[in-house]
Amino acid sequence: FTSAESDIGMSQNCVTIEGPDTVILKPPKSSQSNRQGDKSLPQMGQRFTFTQVFSPEASQRKVFEGSVRGLVQDVLQGGNCLLFTYGVTNAGKTFTFLGPDHDSGLLPRSLSIIFNSIE
Repeated sequence: FTSAESDIGMSQNCVTIEGPDTVILKPPKSSQSNRQGDKSLPQMGQRFTFTQVFSPEASQRKVFEGSVRGLVQDVLQGGNCLLFTYGVTNAGKTFTFLGPDHDSGLLPRSLSIIFNSIE
């Protein structure tokens, strides 16, 4: 959120990262289910566990080292790998996959390792 969005209360702390592999999602206070006390959605939040969860502040390098470097090494040993990004518009898929010129994303870092390994 921008500071202006936070100032008017748009950030409602709906997403909490817990540990290295868990995300807790809570309904926004303004949601209809929350206002009406809908018990079909746990008000304490729903917990989702993944292989790895990175904070919004995680660097491109940290995301690469924590999720892709090992896959690239497997490919260099003859294995197969598929890397794709998925998410809503403006979630940061292209930024994470390609990165800006000054801070390479997952694909340029992967290709750099692959091409530098060619003898």
